[in-house]
Amino acid sequence: MLFLSLLKLSLMCVGGLAVPGPDFFTVVRMSAIRGRYSGILCGLGVSLGVTIWGWASFLGARILIKSSGSITTILESMSAFIYLIIGIYTIYSSTNAASIDQDLTSNKVRGSAFFMGLVTNIMNFKGGLFVVFLFSSIIPMRELNSDGGFAFVIFLGMITACWYFTLALVCSHTPVRQKLMANLKYFDLCSGSVFILFALFLISSLYSK
Repeated sequence: MLFLSLLKLSLMCVGGLAVPGPDFFTVVRMSAIRGRYSGILCGLGVSLGVTIWGWASFLGARILIKSSGSITTILESMSAFIYLIIGIYTIYSSTNAASIDQDLTSNKVRGSAFFMGLVTNIMNFKGGLFVVFLFSSIIPMRELNSDGGFAFVIFLGMITACWYFTLALVCSHTPVRQKLMANLKYFDLCSGSVFILFALFLISSLYSK
């Protein structure tokens, strides 16, 4: 039963990660502009965010969210606002790689890459809910409420970390990175549009309630 639960969780997690979204575009852009280490740190930030959502499920976030509509509204509003700002900034900000890459080894730059990945995932409220409900539905309640639940959370974070670690390595590989940098303006337009679309989706879901 434990193996079957882990297998289901792995397949559903990989399926969700394979769909390009804010997390995907953030890690790819960070890897292209700032290089391998920043891309990996950004991916680790995303992985921590997924782990937090999984841990929230372990602590009963599903019941809390279902029982309190105001919490859902507040979180969706925050997510929409931050995603809208990120989207607009990505589209209209300067993409001068030379100025961005002046000090790639500084702790400040690397720390911001990790923080960007974490915030991007945490603010993806719909994606977080997917993790919460998926985590709760796949894992048997007796395992979720035991010490085994912690192992499931760690396993979820490890799958996500491996995925984005691989993505960062691929996108920071010199030939791939050169192509991304050559078309960075179009990539920024695409990724910024994704953030804005996610924000609009969250806003529309608020008004449809």
